[in-house]
Amino acid sequence: MSLHPKAKQFLEEFKKTNEGTPPLSEIDPKIIRESLIPTIISDKYETIHLEDHSLEGSYGTIPIQIYRPNLDKDQPVIVFYHGGGFILGDVKGYAPFCQKVAHDTNCTVVSIEYRLAPEYKFPTAIEECYAATKWIYNQAKELGLDDSRFAVMGDSAGGNIAAVVTHLARDKKEIPITLQVLIFPMTSFAIQSISKKKFAEGYFLAQESLDLFEKHYLRSKSDVTNPLASPLLEDLHDLPPAFVLTAEYDPLRDEAEAYVQKLVESGVEVWSKRYAGMIHGFTTFTDLFGDRSIQDISEFIRSKFFI
Repeated sequence: MSLHPKAKQFLEEFKKTNEGTPPLSEIDPKIIRESLIPTIISDKYETIHLEDHSLEGSYGTIPIQIYRPNLDKDQPVIVFYHGGGFILGDVKGYAPFCQKVAHDTNCTVVSIEYRLAPEYKFPTAIEECYAATKWIYNQAKELGLDDSRFAVMGDSAGGNIAAVVTHLARDKKEIPITLQVLIFPMTSFAIQSISKKKFAEGYFLAQESLDLFEKHYLRSKSDVTNPLASPLLEDLHDLPPAFVLTAEYDPLRDEAEAYVQKLVESGVEVWSKRYAGMIHGFTTFTDLFGDRSIQDISEFIRSKFFI
């Protein structure tokens, strides 16, 4: 279908707001971080219980924030990795989204504050998120969580991390992840898809941004084909059920849908949905686009976790 009217309006306003600004390649990532608003969700959930925790990782302290829909024991767990191209985003900015997911799924959401590039390049984010996910699993009983219903979720770069953490958990046999939710995930630095060419400019996530993410995140060109950076290149057999969301006007659409196809070919149970007329990031912009996608995520998780 054609671009959704609300997406079109958003893109027009986004273009006006950014007129006259220098190219992203000329701006220090620290400056970009200060102006980024990763979510547009104004909903407040007074029943959500917030807790701050931390653990020690190889690069220092890793903060995590826990969002509980209630104080019941043995709640299912969703470990969340935020988006931002590995150089942007933080737990605070994604707090409204995590609260909404906790409220709608009746699961405890645990959000990880992993270190960002270019200060910490690949594979720092992967190593920290895996270590934090392992810690959460090992501490689940102490935290009052059900380690038998243990999901991972991420959007964009966070979707990449969720996919890679799932692969590592399978291979290391240390974390029995039971579900994965990948929201318009980055699955390959190695391919130039039709959607990347078709939506390279003017659709919120531009090729300029993708180039910048790759430049700051990866150490060298050889990392492009490393499965820890490009999970589409990994063996996808014996993975837990997945729900993969894509947007019609997203440059990452084709690589995410190629990941879906490879999951299916590998015998993995997959739910997938392409949201017509939508752009990258719409799921975390519920004030603009509604929360249909979060409702779909919740339906998937509730059905699998028998909630």
